[in-house]
Amino acid sequence: MNYEPLGSAKKRANGEQARARLNDLVTEDEAALRFAALYCDRLRYCHSHGAWFEWIGSIWKRNNVGIAFDWARQLARRLAAEEPDRIRYATSKTNFAAGVERFSRSAEPFRVEADYWDRDPFLSERQPGPSTLKPAFCGPRSPRTALRRAPR
Repeated sequence: MNYEPLGSAKKRANGEQARARLNDLVTEDEAALRFAALYCDRLRYCHSHGAWFEWIGSIWKRNNVGIAFDWARQLARRLAAEEPDRIRYATSKTNFAAGVERFSRSAEPFRVEADYWDRDPFLSERQPGPSTLKPAFCGPRSPRTALRRAPR
């Protein structure tokens, strides 16, 4: 017969419960992954400029009013809505939303540097005159064009 030392079954059960609770916690990392899934086509963080850029439908515009932080805060509220009070309290703190934003700055869909912007000179205003623009430019614009300026 296999006998467990006295109390070890209880310790093992408590450890399993603790691991299960950890999997239920809303973490900054988990929230940042969800943030990326929601906003990967709408935001970029330029490390060269130290700023967030928002896709406004035709160009990427520098955002100076903290939209990424606000969206991270809104996401934290939604994630914590059905959670116990303890978790709702932790996710409602400023540090939680700031952590989500910090994680997101370096995440794959958001992180860019200065050379990301305006890569195609025929789509940006860097080339003189409208005759140098590609014909496709008149069609729908995409965040993938990485334009920060509207052509003249």
